[in-house]
Amino acid sequence: GDLEGMTAVPVVGAIPVHRTDKAKKSKVDRELILDERPNSQQAEALRTLRASLTFLGEQSERQTFLITSSLASEGKSWISANLAQAFAQQGDRTLLIDSDLRRSVLHSVFEVEGKSVGLTDFLSGKADLKDAIRRTQTNDLYFLPAGSRSPNPAELLSSKKFNDLLPLCEKYFDRIIFDSAPLVLVSDSLSIAKRVQSVLVVYH
Repeated sequence: GDLEGMTAVPVVGAIPVHRTDKAKKSKVDRELILDERPNSQQAEALRTLRASLTFLGEQSERQTFLITSSLASEGKSWISANLAQAFAQQGDRTLLIDSDLRRSVLHSVFEVEGKSVGLTDFLSGKADLKDAIRRTQTNDLYFLPAGSRSPNPAELLSSKKFNDLLPLCEKYFDRIIFDSAPLVLVSDSLSIAKRVQSVLVVYH
């Protein structure tokens, strides 16, 4: 309620924090909660978030999402991965794209090598999209890692090649989720926000 009052933007979900010691924190940050703890409060909150987004409009109007935050370490990547899995588990063919090209972490969730072919390689013309997208162990969930490190992330994300990305993906996927860089730190997410239907800002 307080957050809605300050921002005039509706809160579509609230995910409780899972209390753990610091030694276990990195493992928890990489959890796909619907697999690891499907009966937990967090898992139920994620299903509620999925339902809230589904009820916002027809699937064609809620096909593409950008998930970001104001600052780093607020949980946006964890939300991105788990929301993508939640959509996939209800039968939506879902693509999760790691577009945080400066501090990518999603490869560790899906046990993909950090420098694997991915988004930057497609945008720079070094790889075809079909060679960069990976299947995951969850049915209907696919993952496009960040790819090789790039010296110019903002330019890549505002390039013509990036404009070509969404029409290609929209042909094959029901839901497309971008995990992107924090808004306050860099301008990367602004380029993506102009091209997607929904922007979710994670606040901790």
